[in-house]
Amino acid sequence: MRVLFLNTDYPGFLLWLYGRRPGLALRSYDAQLAMRNASLFGTADFMSRAMIQLGHAATDLHANNRALQEAWAAEHGHGQTGWLTRGASALHPGLAQRFLPWSSRADRAQDILAAQIAAFRPTILYNHDPAGFSAAWLRSVLPRGCAMVGQIASARGDDTDWQAY
Repeated sequence: MRVLFLNTDYPGFLLWLYGRRPGLALRSYDAQLAMRNASLFGTADFMSRAMIQLGHAATDLHANNRALQEAWAAEHGHGQTGWLTRGASALHPGLAQRFLPWSSRADRAQDILAAQIAAFRPTILYNHDPAGFSAAWLRSVLPRGCAMVGQIASARGDDTDWQAY
């Protein structure tokens, strides 16, 4: 099996994580992901590490962590948007607004996520935030036959297509 764990993080957590580590947003994808996992926030990488220990391929993606996602895109030939300059050394209020989730740049977020999915080729998508991306869009970028599993921590009044999971 190839299991992709799709996560989103609370904006307050992202501000805390990057605010405590000046320059983290400028580091490599692997360095940022290691710091994010070391925080032990949410499920961290507990599920993916367990799957790997069982002999499966597994990875975690944090779709709304702009710094992390842009680092992956730059390292894998998917361009940079110039949203963050290499001269920045700390997360400050002005930078925070540009660094946190895309909101008006959902197309860029989806482009990067689609590229990550294509690169990993999961057989199972384990989505921690089914309301974060439409099931129809996920189906359109997932490999044929990929199963989707959705996890929710509380009842939500949204328009998520639960039939897709």
